[in-house]
Amino acid sequence: MIDLTTIVNSRLVALAGHSRVYLESAPQDIGRNDYITFWMPTSLENVREDFTLEVDIWDAVTRSGYDPDAIDNLSKTIDGNGDIINPTGLNRYEYRNPGVIHAKFYRINRSMIPDPDSRLRRRQLRYQVQVYFK
Repeated sequence: MIDLTTIVNSRLVALAGHSRVYLESAPQDIGRNDYITFWMPTSLENVREDFTLEVDIWDAVTRSGYDPDAIDNLSKTIDGNGDIINPTGLNRYEYRNPGVIHAKFYRINRSMIPDPDSRLRRRQLRYQVQVYFK
């Protein structure tokens, strides 16, 4: 059985253009400014389930300053255009593996979340995921 976290991780890596994508939390020694974390409940693999996927995009202020467009552009890339026929990101994305799983992603909201550490910037994308297991 294909694990849904693997599907989401692969899609986020492809959209972000880098492999700094982590389930739940990033390692302490990440060493790069921008990275992505995501969280989703583990599936019970019933016939049908709905749940929420949270994607957090992180960036940091460096000595050279902070480019607010970088984190916003990455957020927009991950979310995509929301096109019903050919979505470019997660919003309205459908994953199909016939006879195994069918997952549909719909954006709930996009948020700018303040972090207690003033050097960090965070954007959160939340999706409702409808999953059909075969």
